[in-house]
Parts: sequence; C-alpha cells; structure tokens
Amino acid sequence: MSASSVRLFRYREKILRAITIDNEPWFVGRDVCDLLGLTAGQTFNNLRGLTASEKRYVSRSELTGSMIAFPNRGAYCITITGLHEMIKRNRRRSTESIQLWIIQEVLPGLRASVCNYKYLVS
Repeated sequence: MSASSVRLFRYREKILRAITIDNEPWFVGRDVCDLLGLTAGQTFNNLRGLTASEKRYVSRSELTGSMIAFPNRGAYCITITGLHEMIKRNRRRSTESIQLWIIQEVLPGLRASVCNYKYLVS
C-alpha cells in the first residue's frame, strides 16, 4: 500500500482531511460526518452502513510526510464511493453544495497531487 500525507481542505468552518492510497482518494469518515452535520453516534452508524470496500482503518504509521492533522490512534477513512453513499443517505439542502465543492475543488486538488507525484517518480 502506498499512502500519501494528509491534505486539508476547508469548507466554511469545517475541515476535510484527505489522503491518497494507491492513487485513490480516501477521506476521514469523521470529517465527512462533520460536513454533513452528523453527531458522533451518527458517524458510527453511517460508517457501519458502508461496505468493506468503501471504508478502511488507516493507522498513522501507514502515511508518509507531515501528519500533524492525523490522529495518533489512526482513523476510519472512506472512498469516494463511500462518500457519495453517505451524502445520498443524508439528504439535506446543504449536501448539494458540499457535493459540488467536493467535485469542483477537492477531487481536482487530489488528482493534481497524484499526477505531480507520478511525474516526479517516473
């Protein structure tokens, strides 16, 4: 497994932490739930509802680079598919703007860093 350092994206007053694992974007599940306005208990239930391929536990030792924004204990992260599933389940007016922000800003930012990494390595 190849994991990158943590990237931070800001949406209003909320932070979304993202990492790239094997050239795929993963998002800290708790951050996604914060964006959606869910409580800690709702976070657990939402993560539990995802399939095994949509979520995984990522320990801090799996990451490279600066990890200031990643907890020592690690965190559950979700794929882009898991992210869309959580947004779909929690339909509110605010989720449309969050989804648009992810599509227009977060994903292009992550893809650019993956492309730059591939270019530097090759």
